[in-house]
Order: sequence, then C-alpha cells, then structure tokens
Amino acid sequence: MARAKRDTLKRSAAQIYLRFDTQIAETLELKLTFEEYHPELAAALDVVLEACMAGQAVMTKFWQEAWGQDKPRWKSWI
Repeated sequence: MARAKRDTLKRSAAQIYLRFDTQIAETLELKLTFEEYHPELAAALDVVLEACMAGQAVMTKFWQEAWGQDKPRWKSWI
C-alpha cells in the first residue's frame, strides 16, 4: 500500500477512535445532568458509555492487526 494511502487510512482510524472520546465526554455530561432527578435514565447512558469504550477497544485491535503497532499514538494522526 502506498505511504500516502496508508497515512490517510491511519488518520481516518485515529479520527474514529478520538470521536469516541468526544462521545464519552458528552455522554458523561448528560448522565451527570440526569443522575439526580432521573437515575433510571442516567443508568441507561451507562450502556452508551460501555458501547463507546467497546468501540475504542475494537479500533485499537483493528490498528494492531492492520499496522502491527501495539500502542497507537492516536493524536499524532489528526
């Protein structure tokens, strides 16, 4: 694979991973807002948080398999 193409794909993968960080932060903020008055709704957001973290784990595994690096430096690709 050409270097430029590989770099573009790595950048895309890093952006996907880092978007999960954004989603986690926004979900936590929403959860904290609802926690006091609607704990049942806040608990449902735990599922969203778990899904985001699972997504990051999958992206890390994908990176390891695709490019053979154990610890991706996500921010260096954006």
